[in-house]
Amino acid sequence: MNQVPSNTSTNPTPPKKEDLYATLGEVQLQCTLQLCNKNEQVVALILACLGEGLTAAPSIVGAIAHLGYNHRHVGKILHDNDGHLWHRNGLRITEASPSPAA
Repeated sequence: MNQVPSNTSTNPTPPKKEDLYATLGEVQLQCTLQLCNKNEQVVALILACLGEGLTAAPSIVGAIAHLGYNHRHVGKILHDNDGHLWHRNGLRITEASPSPAA
C-alpha cells in the first residue's frame, strides 16, 4: 500500500470538502481495483484523511462513513490501530512516524 504523506503542521487548515471527497474517492477506487478488503480500505482512507490534514477522529469517521462505510467499523479500526499506524491524543489523530531501519 502506498504511504500517504503526513501533515506535520501543529494547527493544520481543514481540507475543503470537495477536495477531501475527491481524494477519498480516488483512494477508494484504487483499493477496489487492488481487491483490498474492507479493513484495508478503511485503513487507506484514514491515512488519506490524515494526509489531507483531517485529524479530528469524529471528522475522519464522518468523512469515511459518508462514502458508505459503517461508522462503528471506522471507529474500531481507528481504535485498534492506535499506536501502530497512527497516534491518538484526545480526539486528534496523527500519523505514526516510520520505524527506523534496523
